Amino acid sequence: MKDKTKGKPSKNKTIINQCKINDFKVMIKETLDAIGKVLDQRKLDLKTWGEKEQDEFYMIFGSKGERILDIDMPIRGVSDIHKITAREVMQDCIRRLTWIKNQLTLDSFVNLIYDPDNPSDSTNSTLLVPLEPPKHLPLLSSPLNKPILRFI
Repeated sequence: MKDKTKGKPSKNKTIINQCKINDFKVMIKETLDAIGKVLDQRKLDLKTWGEKEQDEFYMIFGSKGERILDIDMPIRGVSDIHKITAREVMQDCIRRLTWIKNQLTLDSFVNLIYDPDNPSDSTNSTLLVPLEPPKHLPLLSSPLNKPILRFI
């Protein structure tokens, strides 16, 4: 075959530097740090509770933070209704999410492989699986010293 081209490379070469931008561990660390900053800011907002924070709460949730909510916290399957402000509910949610976030590590996001039919298989994950979370977190008390949301 004589269909060979006789082209020459252009003198105007553009060199593109490539870099690895899909580093999973870096992305997870940045995400966990960002989550921590958001939770810290929300905790501070709920503690400060000025006019600006109250307006933002209303804009997000469509309700004033001092609105009383009936929260059912069953004890051994028996309904147990508590009256709690929306702000106190959110404070407890932030506390719980912070606890969960603090339990996460980079290894929390590793895809564990385990073959129950071959427990001694060398391909099974050797990472330690964390203990189960506690059945309840420490109590958060309302201004009236009533416990708020006891169980996770």
